[in-house]
Amino acid sequence: MRGEKRGFTLAELMFVVVILGVLTMLAVNAFHRPLVSTRGLEPGHFLLSVRASQENYLSQHGEYLGDLQPDAWPAQVPVGEKANWGIPDNDWYSVERPPRSTWFRYTMVAGHAGEDAPAGAPPGLDTSRPWFWAYAEGDADGDGRYSLFEITSQRDSVYSEDDTE
Repeated sequence: MRGEKRGFTLAELMFVVVILGVLTMLAVNAFHRPLVSTRGLEPGHFLLSVRASQENYLSQHGEYLGDLQPDAWPAQVPVGEKANWGIPDNDWYSVERPPRSTWFRYTMVAGHAGEDAPAGAPPGLDTSRPWFWAYAEGDADGDGRYSLFEITSQRDSVYSEDDTE
């Protein structure tokens, strides 16, 4: 029995390493996907709050807050990490209290009855009466693809594209 060797062969050890690698990769992907998708909750909730605030402003002033020049904040679309909201030099603080930091850049445009919406506005936006359009865009996972979330004065829910990008 002295000549008998005990232990694992190189092939057995390599097989175990490959299995551990595959399991690790699956675990990382399973954790990352829900994390990125929860980031999409931020713009949905915030844009619904913006809509409620805009409707309140309309009932008091007969128009929506904003103008045809898009108010975008923060200045750059955050990529892969949150951006500090800071203090915007536009209408955002008048409409809704923004988050302290964000995964998205928010843009708001508003017009009076009869004013045409700028290029890129959602199709079917009724400009025959006062209107507004707000949207969020971001690249939370840094892959170069942007998520888009938008709401208008005529839409009660948030529209989204690539919300789990």
